[in-house]
Amino acid sequence: MKPAARGMQAVRLCGDCATIRHAFSRGGAAFTWHSAHDAIYRFKYKGRREYADYFAAEMAGVLRERFAGETFDLLVPVPLSAERMRSRGYNQALLLAEGVGAASGIPVGRNALRRVKATLPMKDLSPESRRRNMKNAFHAYRNDVKSKKIMLVDDIYTTGATIDACAEAILAAGAVKVCFLTAAIGEEPAEERLDQ
Repeated sequence: MKPAARGMQAVRLCGDCATIRHAFSRGGAAFTWHSAHDAIYRFKYKGRREYADYFAAEMAGVLRERFAGETFDLLVPVPLSAERMRSRGYNQALLLAEGVGAASGIPVGRNALRRVKATLPMKDLSPESRRRNMKNAFHAYRNDVKSKKIMLVDDIYTTGATIDACAEAILAAGAVKVCFLTAAIGEEPAEERLDQ
């Protein structure tokens, strides 16, 4: 698998991203989607929970390198809907967050964020449809996130619709900053950055 560029901030992933203001401050990923898609697919849909250990170790390395000098109060995994949790049997983002937490010493807020709206699968939706699909899909618990720096954890970043919806809910609940960390990112980083 090919690692994502180590110096990357929140990178341009599609044409729309140049004009979209994201709710998160910045982010990082361990691999490009192109290099890791088979492993991510098996991890997410084929029950290969053991892949979380490898991905989380690589993500912890990204956290140490890309966010050197920054501190985070809580790792928050992107939650699944109750229906997807029942069918899959586990939340891949939670497994990743627990692995990164074990490596970094940052606590995991496994219940700090809740999915409150059923959403459509995202893989076949346009970027704009993804954003509409994710609008108001999450609720953050104020007592867990207020006045904290939060690192969102998920398996893949593509257009940023999910991460943005999570970040918006967390910031609305009083967090001071939200960044993201994923196992994979949609494509190779482009020259343009979305540093905020």
